Amino acid sequence: MHRAYLESRPEFDPGDVIANQRVKELYYKFLGAVCGIHDEVILKTSQTESRILFRNTLLCRVVPYRDLFHVQIGEKDTWEIRVKDEACCVDTLDRVLARFLDVYASRERR
Repeated sequence: MHRAYLESRPEFDPGDVIANQRVKELYYKFLGAVCGIHDEVILKTSQTESRILFRNTLLCRVVPYRDLFHVQIGEKDTWEIRVKDEACCVDTLDRVLARFLDVYASRERR
């Protein structure tokens, strides 16, 4: 698990609802990988979801369920996926990274 996630881990962890151990591992790896993209990426967690932001812009929203986690990427014209396996997780990470690069590039031009 990523250090930033461990430090900000809430009293109730939304990942606790995931019953499938492999999916739970992917969930934490996914959060850690996304939070590790840049020092200014932050994780905001509630009892039911996590939101990952970069410079106050939403990169993705992650909602865990019993056997999967749902990822919504972006704010408008979102891309959504239900992650159940490693291949899907890697594809989703790739899409979040693309979103990050779009946000980063647009902020740098201003």
